Amino acid sequence: MSRERTLDPDEYQALLDASPRWLQRCIIGAYEGCLSRVDLLTLTVDEVQRKRQIIKLTRDKTKTKQKVPISPALAEVMDELDRERKKLTSLHGAGVVFTRDGKPIGKNSLRKAFDAAKKQASVKDFHFHGLRHCAVTRWAPCRYSRRGAKARSRSQSR
Repeated sequence: MSRERTLDPDEYQALLDASPRWLQRCIIGAYEGCLSRVDLLTLTVDEVQRKRQIIKLTRDKTKTKQKVPISPALAEVMDELDRERKKLTSLHGAGVVFTRDGKPIGKNSLRKAFDAAKKQASVKDFHFHGLRHCAVTRWAPCRYSRRGAKARSRSQSR
């Protein structure tokens, strides 16, 4: 099966329904913001410009600066994470945006939880990276050409 498989709306909803809240937020971040697993797990509050509704990334493979738009769904998740961060007494993951119980999320924890959610939701032949393809596919008819959408997603494929 193609590595560029995308989810249909029912599969996406089933995946969210099968996930704990911390994983739902990661899925929404990747799906709405076209964030890779590395970008998502290492995104810091300093890289998020809420007033301008963008995320500014600089650590990708190409070493170029990228601006990622913050959709309403992603903004809602970030608001929720901000409220949680303010309640924390221990600041283990204070600078990281996407956390689980206030602590940074490890890539293996994300992978295991995502695989379990896929199984429960009966989503087959799909990888976390595919959420980026979903974003590019959704962006293309909206306001970006396919090439522009790929540029925003920092995609290396042509």
